[in-house]
Amino acid sequence: MGYNRKTIINRYVKKSSKVLEIGSGIGLVGYYLTNIAKISRYTGIEIDEQSHLKAIQLGVNSQNGDFRMMSAIDGAFDIVMMWEVLEHIQEIEELFTLVNDKLNKGGLFIASVPNYNKRKNFKTPEDELFQSGPPIHLNFFTKESLSNTLTRNGFEILRLKEKKFPYFNKSLNYITSSLKSLVGNYHGSTLYVVARKL
Repeated sequence: MGYNRKTIINRYVKKSSKVLEIGSGIGLVGYYLTNIAKISRYTGIEIDEQSHLKAIQLGVNSQNGDFRMMSAIDGAFDIVMMWEVLEHIQEIEELFTLVNDKLNKGGLFIASVPNYNKRKNFKTPEDELFQSGPPIHLNFFTKESLSNTLTRNGFEILRLKEKKFPYFNKSLNYITSSLKSLVGNYHGSTLYVVARKL
């Protein structure tokens, strides 16, 4: 699940929370929330059938379908999560209309996305995306564009940060990136956001 996700979850998710996760994959976050954090209610939506079936095997409440399936799920939620999913969604406005409908007043939207500015860590940033392009990734977010997207769709930003340090490996690029991060000249690979429904 990763340190950053777990830190955010532990800070914002309470035992009484009702959580909807869009793009829930094989159910790792759902398993953690259901069996370790023991929250009140968890529902995951996963478009990939094989991943959905693996989540079911873990005992996770998983529904197979795209984000539109949330409109058919009974009840409202305190938190909607999307970990590395928003960049794949073509219909952003439709998504946030449905998310707003599903969230309780003051509910939270928690997400992570690849940081488009991470390309600035490399020598040829103008030539490379340094992530999958269309049709895999349809949206490319910086801190500013992610903040604008959420604000435009009825959310107040509570927290928006970059992953501070590069993923560990033994390459020279890792050493260079680590040094850049220490002096504040590194663009983290991932953006994490927590926003409140207005």
